[in-house]
Amino acid sequence: MEREHLVICSGYGAEGANDIITVRIFCSGEKQKNGEGFISEDVKTDILSGIGQGNCPSFGLVRGNAFYAVEELAGEAYIRKYELCADGSLSDTGRRLCIPGGELCHLHAGEKALYASCYGTGDFCVVDFELEKVLWHRGAQPGQKQPHAHWASEKDGILYLADLGSDKVYRYRLEGGLPSQELSALELEDGAGPRQALPLEKGALLTVQELDSTLRLWKNGECVETVRTTAFDSTNYPGTICMADENTVLVCNRGANTVAAFRLETGENRGAGSGDQVQERLVYLGEWATGNWPRHLYKVSGTNLFLNACNKEGALILFEWTGTELVQRGRIELPGASCAAEICDGSR
Repeated sequence: MEREHLVICSGYGAEGANDIITVRIFCSGEKQKNGEGFISEDVKTDILSGIGQGNCPSFGLVRGNAFYAVEELAGEAYIRKYELCADGSLSDTGRRLCIPGGELCHLHAGEKALYASCYGTGDFCVVDFELEKVLWHRGAQPGQKQPHAHWASEKDGILYLADLGSDKVYRYRLEGGLPSQELSALELEDGAGPRQALPLEKGALLTVQELDSTLRLWKNGECVETVRTTAFDSTNYPGTICMADENTVLVCNRGANTVAAFRLETGENRGAGSGDQVQERLVYLGEWATGNWPRHLYKVSGTNLFLNACNKEGALILFEWTGTELVQRGRIELPGASCAAEICDGSR
């Protein structure tokens, strides 16, 4: 079976170099790996096109026929919109919106709007897809310690806003894509530094903490498990988490320079009876070397392939998950590599 995927990769860039590129990933066939799990027979990558935005497009995402990129600049924050062409290349639409804050580092596309996080100033914003106006804004609150807004995510009508500086994950009920009611925040101890919240099914939530190097599992607003994201005893600042499969979470470790895997165990997948009281837990499966300073993880749809953007390496490392281990399948050069997003068939 032959498959082709187009992804857009972006990074902090280097003078005179492209900082946003379109990459084709081609994989074919299937073979068994060491008697456990299957991997693609052949995986190839090639760069199809690129542009030099020039303003640190450290994060980007695809929605419909548009690619949205941040400009991560000190003291200011802009979102820029590009049109996706038929060949996967980008055409600048001229739409560029200035939002409150500085060092814009993350975007999330909901059904109704874009959600933006500004690390440098702690501002969270909601904007329309045409980049015409700011629809909602949460800035630093009176008496709040230095905020560092880092990540927005949503599920089942709840918006999660991870603030690395205030050690909180704020929660809002959404109406029409806009926060309508603030719920109780998830509060962590001082210095934990929640970087990302990943909502799961049945009220479960995963958070990764950059400053204390932990992965935490939450159920219905309560933390039920905390584990260190690496087995190596060294200074470490975890980056992105994503699901490898229904019960396996991957986390990239800046410092250890690894990608680690944890199995999410619940009563259902541990074979517990209906009357048993079983504590959900995160079980360490292993970790595998990657490039220098792995910042972002992205799963390519319909595959077991993952792109790991390694900032200081200046490259994205392509992995494949066999069900028991990560196997390196390729490398894509990009100065200051920091993000990947897929162009789906319906986007072009």
